[in-house]
Amino acid sequence: EVVSVPNGAGGANLQWLDRFVESHFDDKTEIILAMDTDKRGVELRDELVRRLGADRCKVVAWGEGCKDANEYLLKYDLPRLRQQVEQAAEIPLEGVFCPMDEWDTLMDIYYNGMPEGADTGLENLDRLIKFERGFVLTVTGVPGSGKSEFVDEIAMRLLLRHDWKVGYFSPENTPLAYHYRKLIRRVVGKRFEHQGMPLPEAGQAIRYLAQSVFSIMPKEDFSVESILRIAAQLVSRKGVKVLVVDPFNRFEHQIPDWETETQYISRIFDEFSNFAVKHKVLLILVAHPTKLRREPGSKRWPVPTLYDINGSAAFFNKTDYGMVIDRNDELGQVLVRVAKVRFDHLGGPGDAFFAFSTYNGRYTPTEERTLDHNPPEPKWDRTNFLTEKLKPGQQELEFNEGE
Repeated sequence: EVVSVPNGAGGANLQWLDRFVESHFDDKTEIILAMDTDKRGVELRDELVRRLGADRCKVVAWGEGCKDANEYLLKYDLPRLRQQVEQAAEIPLEGVFCPMDEWDTLMDIYYNGMPEGADTGLENLDRLIKFERGFVLTVTGVPGSGKSEFVDEIAMRLLLRHDWKVGYFSPENTPLAYHYRKLIRRVVGKRFEHQGMPLPEAGQAIRYLAQSVFSIMPKEDFSVESILRIAAQLVSRKGVKVLVVDPFNRFEHQIPDWETETQYISRIFDEFSNFAVKHKVLLILVAHPTKLRREPGSKRWPVPTLYDINGSAAFFNKTDYGMVIDRNDELGQVLVRVAKVRFDHLGGPGDAFFAFSTYNGRYTPTEERTLDHNPPEPKWDRTNFLTEKLKPGQQELEFNEGE
């Protein structure tokens, strides 16, 4: 059985594949990938391996001076071409590597420098941190600080700017329609109500998010293993690139008798990290801090650190990115503290300040407010991101009232 991809290589955007994974590929034990060896062909090959599984994929090598099957056929002959396909190489053994396995990546770094990572479009945050898939971002903050809201802000911006589809395991964001309402108003920039948001805009947002945002909500089993198993299916069948776990304490944790809580959390965090690496996703983990004490004479909780997260120091030691959210209602500002970035080419620690809009749920960069410094109100952004931010082909999402 032989299939071709539509429109040539087309890079790593495999939205066309979503509806064919189950019907055309689930029952296959061996898949041979015979791609071009140019940049777009390599991107396509790597994404197909990610989606279809390295354990059953083999890759055809065309050798020196040939970038595809046609050039190989013209240079040699049909029997040699058939032999080359039949000798397709397995994906290298999992867990064992040498520098030659990373030749393409090393050469790309050698000539072009380290990758910049994905930005959010929030200038003050982008100066501190850029995101790469394959890593874990841990977010904490005291109750009511807006952790989930800011995680939604990051997720939607990565979706809109970089086409990173999002999977959520967020039991506290139920009913699901209430959560989707918040995402829609953040994307469109208006209140989700018939008097404030025209129906065509609401329908356009619903359709766009229906292709890009997926919620994991099992009826019974909230174990880590169950959620990650479903998340792996979302990667394979929908192309999800961001997985939000919000919050950590909503898993059904079953700590074995032979493990302490600290040992258990450390092991589970390793599972999260391994999942992010294997499936090349950005895993965003929201975790509550342990109960803090207010400072004498103060009504506010102190700003927590990653070490204050309930259960284990592993949340700081093992995470790739760390972020603390703190909302100050007296000053009307939100502090986003980047507490850790494992690789310095992706950023470093620092503070960014925002104003939060109750109108559309968006965060707007602002100057730091103090009791002695009161900068002017920020310019609120109420543009429709689907009109302003999306690629031309994605703007063709239409909605008819009768549908």
